[in-house]
Amino acid sequence: MSQTQPIVDLLHQKKSLFLQFEQESEAMCFCPVDEIDLHMCERLKLQQKIQEIDEQLVPLYETVPGAAQAVAHASDRDTFSPDLAEVYDASLSIKGVLNRILLNEPTLMERVQLERSALLQKLEESRQSSSSVAQGYYKSMSTGHRPFLGPKITKA
Repeated sequence: MSQTQPIVDLLHQKKSLFLQFEQESEAMCFCPVDEIDLHMCERLKLQQKIQEIDEQLVPLYETVPGAAQAVAHASDRDTFSPDLAEVYDASLSIKGVLNRILLNEPTLMERVQLERSALLQKLEESRQSSSSVAQGYYKSMSTGHRPFLGPKITKA
């Protein structure tokens, strides 16, 4: 087994997590409002797993000469050994997924903002209707005028 194989394996795991992240992001664009929070939580869990993989990769980059340069695409692919070219390719495939995620992000942010605005408007309408009922009650109590409740029926 080559020195770069653990790096390649972790990069493939990282790509898989980013693909799941992409799916969660796309689902947020079209799901019902009450499911957005679930997808956001799932994205957060995936981000934490990706961070854990990054933490595992750092020492590997330090022990394998040229691995950090291959991941960073510091040179052309042809300048790397076949093992490092595999690292280069795995890293490049992750960047492709990241690019799609970043392209989808404005749509996702627009959806979240629209839902947020709609919820704030409903909240404001609810506050105003509750406020007007309370103000009407306060006004009737402070002026001594009670609302007309209809004719009183008295028994004779």
